[in-house]
Parts: sequence; C-alpha cells; structure tokens
Amino acid sequence: MLVPAYPVLFPKFPNSIIGWGEAITWDPRVTQKVDYAAELGVVIGRRATNVSAAEALDYVFGYCNLNDISARDMQFDLQGNGQWTHGKSLDTFCPIGPYIVTRDEVPDPQNLGIRCHLNGKVMQDGNTRDMIAASPSSSNLLPGVSR
Repeated sequence: MLVPAYPVLFPKFPNSIIGWGEAITWDPRVTQKVDYAAELGVVIGRRATNVSAAEALDYVFGYCNLNDISARDMQFDLQGNGQWTHGKSLDTFCPIGPYIVTRDEVPDPQNLGIRCHLNGKVMQDGNTRDMIAASPSSSNLLPGVSR
C-alpha cells in the first residue's frame, strides 16, 4: 500500500478487547481472511482534551502488547473501498497484555522492539522507530502534521 498523506485512524471497540491467551474467534460466514499484526498499545491514564504535542506523553499511563487482528476481506474490498472500523473491531479482535509497563519504565517509546510469534515461528520483527506516523517529537512526521 502507498503511505497515506495522513494517518488512517480506526477504533478498536470494547467488544474486540480480550486478555492475553484468550481465544480469537470469528464466524467464517462473516470473514474468510483474518490477519494479525503485533502493535504497541498505548494506555491513556487520564482524560485529555486539547493537549499540546509537548504535553501528550504526560497523559500516557503506560504501554502494552497488542495484537491488531483484522478481517482483511471486510477492511478492503475489490473496488478499493472498505471499512477499516468494521474489519478491525469484530469480537475478540484485540488481544492485549499480559503486561502494562508504566511510562516511566520506557525511556524512548520510539525505539521498542515489536515481534509476533505464531506457533513458535517469528512472523513479524520490527521496531517502533520504523513507524510511518510517529510521535510529534519524531523527525519522520507525515505531511501536514506539525510538531
């Protein structure tokens, strides 16, 4: 896929959240193309409105493992349309944990290893420094995003 001009945003609704080790399930009548992606989960610790980029990390409680499960056939269709929200928020499509690491324990959230293992095999091995849409303090901001 081409890098978007602006970050693509989508929610993971509460019905999608499950704990580490719980079964990821779906109805094969609804989706036939289920995919996974290891992600960094950011746990917001308090209500925030109109927060400046300089203050943004002050609202982060911590970080956790997150598995972004996606129904790719719902997320993308043959005409190039799709419903990212629908394809990413089915029941059980957001396993998190088993740990939360507090913000003070992570000196640089833009330099964390992220790996996905499937049946003992490494399927994804990356680092948060390679994110397309990085933090406001990063040098690799997308066009139109200011510090």
